[in-house]
Formats: sequence, C-alpha cells, structure tokens
Amino acid sequence: MQRNLWVHAEAPSENEIKVLCKQYQLSERFVRDALDRDEIPRLETTGKHSHTYVITRFAYQTDDGNIETAPILFALDSERLITVSLEKLPSIQDILPEDANDGDGGDPVHLMLLILLKIDADYDRFIHDSSGQIRRLLDRLGTREVGTRSFIRFVHIEDDMNDFLSSLVPTNATLRHLLYESSIAGFAAHRELVETVILNNEQSIQTCETNLKSLNSIRRTYTS
Repeated sequence: MQRNLWVHAEAPSENEIKVLCKQYQLSERFVRDALDRDEIPRLETTGKHSHTYVITRFAYQTDDGNIETAPILFALDSERLITVSLEKLPSIQDILPEDANDGDGGDPVHLMLLILLKIDADYDRFIHDSSGQIRRLLDRLGTREVGTRSFIRFVHIEDDMNDFLSSLVPTNATLRHLLYESSIAGFAAHRELVETVILNNEQSIQTCETNLKSLNSIRRTYTS
C-alpha cells in the first residue's frame, strides 16, 4: 500500500507500543485502552496531532469454539489508518489483497469503513448461527428434551447477544456522530458507505434483540 496507508499492530509489546506512538505521534493512552479486554466502544479526537480515535469491538471464535469480542482501535489522520488490537482481526487477510488497492485505496476513512464492513459480516455470521441454535432449542422444548447441556448453551447464547449489543449500539452512535455532527470531512464524503455500515449494524441489533426475546420466552416456558 502506498505510504503505509494501513498500519496494524496485533498484541504489541511494550517496546512496540513506544515505537508505534513515537513514529506516528499517537496518544499512548488510546493505544493502551485498545489492549484492555473490557474497553468499551467510544470516539475521541485530539487536536495535538489531528488524530481521530475510534474504539469498537469485533467478534471472533476462540480455539475452544466460544465466541468472544475484543476491542480494536482505529486511529486516523489525513494520511493513514492505524489499527491496534489485542486479538487477531479475523478478516484482516480478506481486506488486504482485495480492498486496499481499489479506487479509494489512498483514503484512510474508506479503508476503515471497509474493515467495519468485514467486522459486520462476522457479527452477522455469529448471530445467524445463534438464531439457528435458538430455533433448535425451541423445537426440543416442545418435547421437553432440554437437558443441562442445552441450558448451558442457552446461557452462552444470551451472553453473546448482550455482548454484541454492547458493541454494536455505541458503534452506531459513533458512526452517526462522525457522519452528521463531526467536522471530519472524510466521513461525509463516504456517506453511502457509512450508512451501509450503520444499516448492517441496525439489522444485527434487531436480530440480537429478537434472539434475546426468544431466549426469554424459552426461560418462561420451561420454568412455568
């Protein structure tokens, strides 16, 4: 990519954090925030080096098959996008070969939005899978074939849906601010793509809420 348009740091060491912040004039506080597993999505800007910092969370599957979310930092200026995460970004190899060199390949905002679309796709895949598991739980519930293992999975799905919502809802609030209220011109220039990301998130939010209602219905039926 031209002029190091995208710099990604995965689980950087102490020395790598120092080098990254010095070379690209990043706030060390935001980089360290992105390495905190419990960090919540948020937006901050700093006038010192004209960076915009966006922290969101992405979903990934652990080696033991569980679904987790982890924070990722997007640090943008007029020339490049820098991302920092503690865990491997699952879709990173899908983004690099195809999207980095397209017509807007020199635009950090455009690249960030492409990454968010990949993150959206991962959320959608995990949510769709959870919806199928809930339907199977409902089918078994009708015959009372619901054992301890099913209810453990029930709790995991509920936790996943709440975890996803705690990421998707504030991320959409951030994107709306960047599009409609922020003075950062790059997002307005990509209005259609920003609105696509927001719409995708909204659909995922609605499906999560529907799944939670179904899970609550299962709980009420089984305990009645």
